[in-house]
Amino acid sequence: MIYEPSGTSYSPWDKLLFLGPAYGYYPKTEYKAYAEAAFLGTVTTEGRPHLGVSLGSKEYCKQFIKGKVNKWCCELVKLSLIAENKPHATYMYATASHVCM
Repeated sequence: MIYEPSGTSYSPWDKLLFLGPAYGYYPKTEYKAYAEAAFLGTVTTEGRPHLGVSLGSKEYCKQFIKGKVNKWCCELVKLSLIAENKPHATYMYATASHVCM
């Protein structure tokens, strides 16, 4: 991660220009406009979910995880209500068939 002094924000392009050569990648500035047009709407600086996990800024990851935890809490409340009448079915769901979402 690049050290960014407080109040300073670098664009992804600036970060690529800075970090790229360390990995053997030397971006050509004449292709910047073409790349921005090609990836318009698909690249985000905030974050997005990918295969069930969050990728992006710390704030986005916190919000994503908070949403998942809230969803799991709601599921557990519903499961506990079902358990009052059908404890065996609830136990089977909770131990054998529940898939993490």
